[in-house]
Amino acid sequence: MKNTTASSKNTIDGEKLVKVRIPLTGEDTGDVFVSVNDRNWYIKRGALVEIPECAAEVLMRREERISEALEYENKVQSRSAE
Repeated sequence: MKNTTASSKNTIDGEKLVKVRIPLTGEDTGDVFVSVNDRNWYIKRGALVEIPECAAEVLMRREERISEALEYENKVQSRSAE
């Protein structure tokens, strides 16, 4: 299992690459780990990097799940405040 910093090193010939940037936040400053079918990447926050489309999809779904979790948490907190 090979871990690489986001780059074209861990891509398949002809694979579509997309550019992504994960913002720096006060809470999270470390690299973001992404794994797809035994291919691994560490995505540096704040840097524009090219990664395979499959890894970008994992990041997109990650953000969706985080958003859903925050919405649920807010809903539970508002119920308990009533």
